[in-house]
Amino acid sequence: MHFRVRGNNVQLVKSVMDPATGKAISRPVGSINLASGTLNNAAKESLSPEEIAGVESWMARKQEIDRRKRQVEAEMLPTTIGDIIQWSKEASPAAVTDLAEEILFGLKDLQSAIAARLKEAA
Repeated sequence: MHFRVRGNNVQLVKSVMDPATGKAISRPVGSINLASGTLNNAAKESLSPEEIAGVESWMARKQEIDRRKRQVEAEMLPTTIGDIIQWSKEASPAAVTDLAEEILFGLKDLQSAIAARLKEAA
C-alpha cells in the first residue's frame, strides 16, 4: 500500500492483480483526513485489521514529523525574519510590494495566535 498526500487528505492506494492482464494495478481504497487522522468508511471496509494498523502507524509517524517540522520552523522564525529584513533592503520595490500584504497579514495572524497562547499560560 502507498499513500498519496493531497492537501488535507491522504489517498490510500493498494496494488492489486488485474485478472485480465496478470499485472499489478494501483487502486484507491479509501482516504484519511490529515487534520483528524481518521479513516473514511471506504478504507475501513476495504482494509484488513493488519492494514488498518499499518495505516494508523503511518499516520502517527506523519503527525509526529509534521509536529517536529512546525517546531523547527518556529525556532527558525527569528532568523527567517532577519533574512526577510535583509532581503527587503536588497530587493526591488516591486518585489517587496508583491509580498508585503501577505507577510503583514501573516504577522498579524501570528501575533494573535501567540497572544492567545500567552493569555492561556497566564
